[in-house]
Amino acid sequence: MKPVLTPTVLTYVKVVLLVAPVPAIVGFVIVLAERRFMGFMQVRLGPNRVGPKGTLQGPGATSSKLVTKEDITPAQAREGGALPGAGPRRHPGADGPRA
Repeated sequence: MKPVLTPTVLTYVKVVLLVAPVPAIVGFVIVLAERRFMGFMQVRLGPNRVGPKGTLQGPGATSSKLVTKEDITPAQAREGGALPGAGPRRHPGADGPRA
């Protein structure tokens, strides 16, 4: 039986462990910077209540909010959207010939 941890598998594991966190960290920094900037524009302090300088407010509060949200669609809602032309496409002869 061949060993599972071949050099190729170890290389793939290293790449995933080193590369995967980068988008998460970049996203976190961008969201935090955006919130700080928006707070500055709105003449308020921005996220600064949870953790050091608000660093836990971004991932903690936002993640819990997104996880607990429900996707609710009213029973009478149209499928196409809010725009008049956004519904299902119909061509002129779809109903048959005109009488």
